[in-house]
Amino acid sequence: MVTFLPFAGYRPNLSKGEKEADRISPPYDVISDDYLKELQSHPHNVTNLTLKQDADKRYHSARKELDSWIENGELKHDEDSFYIYEQTFDDNGTTRIRTGIVGILKTERYEEGNIIPHEETFSKVKADRLNLLRDMEAHLESIFGIYEGLTPELNKKINDNARLIYMHNDDSDVEHKYYKLSDPKICKEITEQLKDQKMLIADGHHRYETALNYSLENAGNEKKSFVLATLVSSDNEGLVI
Repeated sequence: MVTFLPFAGYRPNLSKGEKEADRISPPYDVISDDYLKELQSHPHNVTNLTLKQDADKRYHSARKELDSWIENGELKHDEDSFYIYEQTFDDNGTTRIRTGIVGILKTERYEEGNIIPHEETFSKVKADRLNLLRDMEAHLESIFGIYEGLTPELNKKINDNARLIYMHNDDSDVEHKYYKLSDPKICKEITEQLKDQKMLIADGHHRYETALNYSLENAGNEKKSFVLATLVSSDNEGLVI
């Protein structure tokens, strides 16, 4: 069974003069050294947490920084919510929109048959990410998964009730929109419709397996058995390569 839930997460609380671009970054494994310096010149960019290592490859100073962002109001704490993430882009002359639902996914072994991988992973990368997770006790980056889909009726409810909170156009001319969905009944419907479906990991195998290992070493702690995930329906028009 796939368990996909809304969550009470923290998100950027932009100050006057601050833009979404000041806070965000691409995945850690595609950032060059020069680009990382540019990103980290913004004091509250997420890479100041995800890629700020101590000499011993632990992340204690990053954890202190995260705590200070929360304490000082640079991050705001939401109620239980799903988030809707839209990317509008040009695909060889055709405008497409890829839409994902962001929530927390309960980790389980691949052998159970509900979470399906397709990539080999490397122990060195997972060891580094596990140190990050142990120290931060927070998921700072999302995996990308594909699921079968929701009913048209539920998709309409989501579209009618999601509230836009962020918008950003990147250097590749992709428009990013991020919506908040907090209606408890709609959130419950999403969870119910997903529970009997399977989920294919499209990207983020290292993050998923790290989260699974973290869950196993914290057996009995339900909160530590989940990973941040963005799930896209297999019939979504923007799901292209």
